[in-house]
Amino acid sequence: MKRFSILFLTLALSLNTQAQAYMDSDLPDVTKMLPAYPDTKSLDFVNDYTQYRWGKSVREESTGKLAYSFIMWDFNNFLRSLGKAISTTISATNTPKLYALLEYAQQYADKMMSNAQSAISRQRPYDMFQEGSYVRSMEERLRNVSCYPCDQAVKGWLYSLLLAEVCPSKEETIYTRGLKYGPSMIIAGYNFESDVHAGHMMGSALLARMHSHDDFQAMLDAARNEMSTVVKTRAMTRASDDPYLSTSDLPNSDEYLPEPPAELSCQMSCDIVSYNEGKLYRQQDKGEQAVEDIEYSADHFCEIFSKVLGKELSASKTPAIYELVHRAMPPLRRPRVPIADCAPTSIWTSPPPIPPTKTDSAIRAPIPQAMPRAAGSWDSCSPRSPAPSRMRFWPVPMSSVRVASSRATTGRAT
Repeated sequence: MKRFSILFLTLALSLNTQAQAYMDSDLPDVTKMLPAYPDTKSLDFVNDYTQYRWGKSVREESTGKLAYSFIMWDFNNFLRSLGKAISTTISATNTPKLYALLEYAQQYADKMMSNAQSAISRQRPYDMFQEGSYVRSMEERLRNVSCYPCDQAVKGWLYSLLLAEVCPSKEETIYTRGLKYGPSMIIAGYNFESDVHAGHMMGSALLARMHSHDDFQAMLDAARNEMSTVVKTRAMTRASDDPYLSTSDLPNSDEYLPEPPAELSCQMSCDIVSYNEGKLYRQQDKGEQAVEDIEYSADHFCEIFSKVLGKELSASKTPAIYELVHRAMPPLRRPRVPIADCAPTSIWTSPPPIPPTKTDSAIRAPIPQAMPRAAGSWDSCSPRSPAPSRMRFWPVPMSSVRVASSRATTGRAT
């Protein structure tokens, strides 16, 4: 929740930046923004690996066939796919203003991805494990191209955010579709789950930066006016002279975000271990920083970013920014699932046996076979849980996955 608040604040601050030229140097520096991808000995990589194995196991099922339809290799494919969300053909002739807006975004997404892939090198799953992908025709072309962050996640999420601004009455449908592009690449074997997470972060950051450019805002307004005659606009509950949205005007997250990770899922296992690691840090410097960061208020956010910007942000000095930050912070909500029903004790008290393993000599590591799973729906994909939240995986012990690929490196390039 706090992560979304920071993204909202970043967007609010970027609206006040006066950018006269949109040069390469104006793009966010991904090497400073994105976290390092998971080390192959970390639990996060176990989760990456498990989701990869799940994706490979469903390629010939209906889930895999659906994912195949969301694998986008070029701009026009994205337009055709997103057009289905608004029941409109998006093209240079049918929707010229919207097309120009998305094409503008594509140019900077391509440049930002090029910068990221030049600075950060990560081997693609199908190459790391010496296994075939779901789309063999692209393997050689992308073999030496870094998979971090996920290109399809960056662009699919960026285009979806833009389209939702233009057509707010369809935003839940647009977001649902936008959150499928990245996970489809996990099933295809071209990206890990952490690549997809990074892609969504990068797409959001780029949109915030683009909002600071005057020409971009004009293009956005033109596209919105164009689409107002094509897509029915949702009636707003706020007064016409009120610049702020009411809660009822916000998108319904229950329609596009997944349920919490299932009790026996790999994601839940990672969450539990991360929680226990966090407890170890409480008496260290990281713990002191966490105590400071956990305060949930507009005043605290403004205090933090005042230090970053070297300018006081407060209700008295910058009332417009303060009010926007205050309203952008999502209210604390009760969980949709009772806390007691999420107790994960059974994961650790009586774990099921680990399936037999087979050895892949190419990576010199014992590779667990596809994990048993219960019925689920790929439609529940999200930035938090690209693999289906209702899919269940037996917990994978750290000792069962050890990748020793000489090409796999971690961290950021220096």
